[in-house]
Amino acid sequence: MSARLHLLASALRKLRKDEDGSILVLFSLMAFVSFGMAGLALDGGRLFALNNEMQDLADASALAGARELDGEADAITRATTSAQTLLANNPKWADTGSTGVQIGTPIFYAGPGPNDNATTDPKYAIFIQVTTVNRGIIPTLLRAVGATSTQQTSATATAGTGIVACNTQPMMLCNPMEPNEFTATAGQTFHFKVKGGNGNQSLAPGDFGLIDPPGFDSSGANATRDLLSQQSPPRCYANNVNPRTGQAVGPVKDGLNIRFDQFPSGGGNLGNFDKTVAPNVIDGLVPSASCNQYDPATGTPPPTALPDGALTPSAGLEIGPGPTNADLDAYWQSQHGAGATWPAGLPRTRYAAYLAELGQWPGISAPTLFREPMAPACYSRPSNGGTLGNAKRRIMSVAIVDCLHWNVHGNAVNDIRASKYADFFMTKPSDDGSLTTEFVQTVTPGSGNGNLHRIVQLYK
Repeated sequence: MSARLHLLASALRKLRKDEDGSILVLFSLMAFVSFGMAGLALDGGRLFALNNEMQDLADASALAGARELDGEADAITRATTSAQTLLANNPKWADTGSTGVQIGTPIFYAGPGPNDNATTDPKYAIFIQVTTVNRGIIPTLLRAVGATSTQQTSATATAGTGIVACNTQPMMLCNPMEPNEFTATAGQTFHFKVKGGNGNQSLAPGDFGLIDPPGFDSSGANATRDLLSQQSPPRCYANNVNPRTGQAVGPVKDGLNIRFDQFPSGGGNLGNFDKTVAPNVIDGLVPSASCNQYDPATGTPPPTALPDGALTPSAGLEIGPGPTNADLDAYWQSQHGAGATWPAGLPRTRYAAYLAELGQWPGISAPTLFREPMAPACYSRPSNGGTLGNAKRRIMSVAIVDCLHWNVHGNAVNDIRASKYADFFMTKPSDDGSLTTEFVQTVTPGSGNGNLHRIVQLYK
């Protein structure tokens, strides 16, 4: 019995030291772990790459939508369409179950922060938030360890837009067509009358007013005069304008009329006053010998200024269709001789006539007879020290504002969104601080005179 027990104990000791086949167990365990780690790395990398692609899509979609937020009545509709359909995305690792529109319904915000004050009003919407649909990957290597469900991901992005208006005169026009969008036709007459008063005075469609440039609060009369005199005031309005109270008739008149070779009387500090004169100053007036007075031109018949045509009052503004063909023909003969005819191929606008007189309309020769001298006579006097400008010297850029919507009261309302400007051609000097012009063009970002820019920025 003792011998049998000894043999059994010996066999057990031998079995305990036997390592044959253990490497197979270890290899199987390590292979399982390695396979799982490889699957995790591969499938996790695919999910990470998909998420990056979805974020790129969300970022681009938000930027595309933000570009449409210009305050117009259909801005939100256009922004939604651009965000959802302008861009396509088909990630390589995405499952085939998510097709079609890749962006959900955007959310719009008025600010001041990117996700503050949700709004459905296109005039206020300046931020757009987009979220992609869920897209996913189907695991490959991880399926071997039981992972069979699709791994989902999505992305969100917010972008905003802003308007920067640079080198524009400090003037605004309450949209006379409100609540409709401002529209005008080249050649129409606009007679602006500055509406002054205190900060509680309401401004209505058609009212015309001055605005405070950046860094000013109820800017002084001379500062306003100097800015009006400048063709490219060194100021930029970012996203908004602020009305200025008061008319400042004399300084406004001086700031405008320098373009017609009329210099401010009485001297004073003109350090920031732009003494540049337009190259064509035909206005039916002639300066006195001392250049301190302007009188009607004489002759038989006397040469006339550019005609206005019929005007219809509209609040603080008078608007007209512009002069008739007969009016323009009469002007041309008055200035360039009884036998002169309106040049063939020249548009029937006063701005076109002004450029043609300068020889700057393509294909049209400048007149050879000027009954009223076209060139300014006073700017070069040492006491004036002026310079001669280019043809655009008589173009004025004016901010177009929906005053009813923004409830504009003098300078009591700040940060009024102005995403549209209009260029107007001065047809004659101002005698009372008002401004007689001809509509040239509407200016939106990327068009017109290049003074208006849209800044689109990705926030998160």
